[in-house]
Amino acid sequence: MSLQELKRTPFHERISRLSLPQNYRRWAGYITVGSYDLGLDREYWAIRNHAALIDISPLIKYEITGRDAARLLHRLTPRDIQSCRSGRSTTPAGATTRARCSTTAPSRASPSNASA
Repeated sequence: MSLQELKRTPFHERISRLSLPQNYRRWAGYITVGSYDLGLDREYWAIRNHAALIDISPLIKYEITGRDAARLLHRLTPRDIQSCRSGRSTTPAGATTRARCSTTAPSRASPSNASA
């Protein structure tokens, strides 16, 4: 798959202008910025001591679609999925088999003609 065929994240246009070296990498079917500065030292220390801008859009684990997608997610998780607008994503907390809370599965509900 060529770079032109890869999906763009919602932040791609804006953050690609911030990348000085304009280096990109493939990540889960998306094209993402590899780094923002010409050297890695400043980015490393920014992450360590201040803040970093990282587009994690490709981390989506599940995309549940269909007319009842939001209703299904609302029943599966303790989060208020109904308030998550279409096309937006959230990290729903899910209970494990031992009733521990887990927030490691980002998901997105999108109503469409496809079934859930």
